[in-house]
Amino acid sequence: MRRAVTRLTEGEHRWGSVDVNPGGRSGWCRTRLTVYPPGTNAGERRLLNAFHAWPVAGAAAALVTLVVLDALPQWASFAAAVAIYALGFVVGAALTRRLRPRLRHLTVSIVAVAGGARCYGDGRLLQEVRRGFDRIDRLEAQGRITPVAYELRWAALYDRLEA
Repeated sequence: MRRAVTRLTEGEHRWGSVDVNPGGRSGWCRTRLTVYPPGTNAGERRLLNAFHAWPVAGAAAALVTLVVLDALPQWASFAAAVAIYALGFVVGAALTRRLRPRLRHLTVSIVAVAGGARCYGDGRLLQEVRRGFDRIDRLEAQGRITPVAYELRWAALYDRLEA
C-alpha cells in the first residue's frame, strides 16, 4: 500500500517522468521526457506532481465545492469554486518556482505524413536517456548500486539534456 501511495504522490520514477500521448486515429504520437535535477527529494517530487495534476484535480475540487455549497446563492458557490481552482495554480506555482526552471524536458513527436512517419525531435537521444534511466533503476532495485552512484548517473543523464 505504501508503494502505491508513493507512486501516486511522487511519480513512478525518482528522476522524473515519461508522458506518452498516443495519437490513435489522428496519426501522431508524442513522448515527453521530464527529468528532475539530481538531488530532488520526495517532498519536491510530491509538489511537482501535484502542480502537474492540478488542472484535473482542481476541476474535481471545484465541482465538489459547487455541490457542497449548493445551498448558497449560485454566484457565491461559483465564485468559491473558481477561487479554489485558481488558488491551486497560484500556490503550486509559488511552491515550485525554484525547481521548475531546472527541469529538463525532451519531446519527440511522430507524425503520419503521406503514407510514412516523420519524427520531430531527437528520438535517438530520448531512447538513450530512457535506457540509461531504466538501467540505473534496475541496478538500484537489485541493490547493485549505491545511492551516491545512482545520483551520479542520474546527473550524467540530466546533463545530456539541454537546459
